[in-house]
Amino acid sequence: MLVRQVLVPPPRKQPCSTLIPVSHFLLPHPKIHNNIVLPHVWIPIQRYNPLITNKTNQDAMKRTTIWILLLSLLLSACASQAATLQATSEALRAEASQVAEIPTATAISDPTDTPEPTDIPDPTATPTPSLEPTFTPLPPTDTPEVPPTQPVITEDVLPLPEWARVYFTQPNLLNDPEIISGTPIEALIGLIDSSTVSIHVASAQFNLPEVAKALVIAQERGVEVQWITDDEQGLLADEKPENGQFALMQDAGIEVRDDQRAGVMDNAFWIFDRRFVWTGSLNPTLNAVFGNNNNAILIESQNLAVMYEREFAEMWEGEFGVNSISTVNLQTTRENDSALQVMFAPEDGVGSLLAILLSEAETSIRFMAFSFTHDEMGVAVIERAEFGLDVMGIFEERGSTSELSELPKMFCNKLNIRVDGNPNTLNHKVIIIDEQILITGSFNFTGNADQNNDANLIIIDNAELAAVYLKEFEARWGESLETNPDDILCEQG
Repeated sequence: MLVRQVLVPPPRKQPCSTLIPVSHFLLPHPKIHNNIVLPHVWIPIQRYNPLITNKTNQDAMKRTTIWILLLSLLLSACASQAATLQATSEALRAEASQVAEIPTATAISDPTDTPEPTDIPDPTATPTPSLEPTFTPLPPTDTPEVPPTQPVITEDVLPLPEWARVYFTQPNLLNDPEIISGTPIEALIGLIDSSTVSIHVASAQFNLPEVAKALVIAQERGVEVQWITDDEQGLLADEKPENGQFALMQDAGIEVRDDQRAGVMDNAFWIFDRRFVWTGSLNPTLNAVFGNNNNAILIESQNLAVMYEREFAEMWEGEFGVNSISTVNLQTTRENDSALQVMFAPEDGVGSLLAILLSEAETSIRFMAFSFTHDEMGVAVIERAEFGLDVMGIFEERGSTSELSELPKMFCNKLNIRVDGNPNTLNHKVIIIDEQILITGSFNFTGNADQNNDANLIIIDNAELAAVYLKEFEARWGESLETNPDDILCEQG
């Protein structure tokens, strides 16, 4: 947004009056100090009469004559002052017209070697829709624009599309819970403070007091605040002494509902004013922000907000898990030249779609996974590596060598994979295909997430966003650890 600095001239001082009534003179008597004209004191005097002859009246006549002389001098001074003020005002206007627009920040780098954009595939084997929106967008709202907070990424800032912002936690650098400056939570609170109509949240875990307080303040100024959480990880965990943020919000009149079922409500998305969608792997907790590797993406799109509001409304009415009805045919849109597709688990068959996308990769695959046990997806990755594609992946270390994990199979097929080096948790659920297609969200690459848990992911065909996530991958790869062959038993032959 361009910001123009405007110089406004000071208010014009009122010139002295030049109108004199017939019956009396009204003599302006300004107080002048350091060339500043203070409010006038109007002194009424009698009109001059040459027929007055007595001594007293003669004295009065003399005084009147003196006042008239003073009046002439003062009127002359006022005229000079008015001319000076007019000249000053014109000079200020001329100066203001020459103030240049402040340019927007330019990108530090502009990679030109990225491949041409490719459409997200539309396989006939799954009910994946076309990429054109099939619904009417919401009318514009009067909500203010969110300040363009810089993405929290390492090293150089990469260019981003104007409708998106990206945030990564940096537990190696920003790990003091007393300091939220520079973390994704700083941007999240900014969004809360800027909202004017509604804030709808679907997030399983929560224990950040600053966020709870910001939501309470938003509720008090008339914003509709609603939160859907998991029963066990949300409201039940809130009873622990170190938590209590849900209780704080409920006491302030904010309604919080949970899923009341065995499956996990594992979403992590926010909708602001039916205009901004915040999603990714980040739950607003101390561990998630200050200890674990997480990501969040903020997208300004009313079309996208419609899709997430529809899913939120279903869960608000108690439709979780397999009871939810798929609306996948209404979950595609475009921002400029970029295709976006949203998927909700378990109703949309997310795992099968991801397997198809992986199997159609042409040059490269990168992934970061908290949990990767989905066999169909694992097979697709291995096949593309055997076909000669450049494949690299990072697993969260805990459970990575278990019998259900895809890591042992990939390792035994000589794929270039590692485990993360963060002593806490790598909680990303990210795939980048051909340096062009970005996949992120709260959906774990597991059969349980695919068939039982409530989760979401977004698929974006945009090289700029893919590049930002590739830089995060490179940072995590730089601190990752090689897989220990002693932990894996590969079949011989």
